[in-house]
Amino acid sequence: MQEDNSIFKKMTFKEEPFNTGSESSTCKTKWSCCGKKCYYFSHELKNFEESKEICKKFPSTLLKIEDEKELHFIQSQLSYFSWTGLSHKGISSPWTWEDNSIPLLKIDWNESKNGNCGSITTTRMAASDCSRFMYYICEKKMFV
Repeated sequence: MQEDNSIFKKMTFKEEPFNTGSESSTCKTKWSCCGKKCYYFSHELKNFEESKEICKKFPSTLLKIEDEKELHFIQSQLSYFSWTGLSHKGISSPWTWEDNSIPLLKIDWNESKNGNCGSITTTRMAASDCSRFMYYICEKKMFV
């Protein structure tokens, strides 16, 4: 399944990122917190590799979803497709996060021969062509 890039032109961003009370002070400006992580929701379109490189400069990584609570939080913040740190080398290889770990959550999506990189939106995750331009989500552990 291929998404139409024109949908990005119609998307809107949430005005204020979600913060969980006093923890918000430990995340830098333009970063949101939930639990023990800080998240950066980009406002620019990049391909998968460019997104990974930008996150590294913060320093951080592309999003790694570790449980249902985190999945629901991230989805509640989105109104557009965004890159995650999930990818694989082809249909016969396993999906892994940027740190090479296997996803703990069961992820239901349709495989696609060109979709080797994982994206997320408000309702689902998708296998997307890594060369597509999307928003991206970076994450890093919260400083305490």
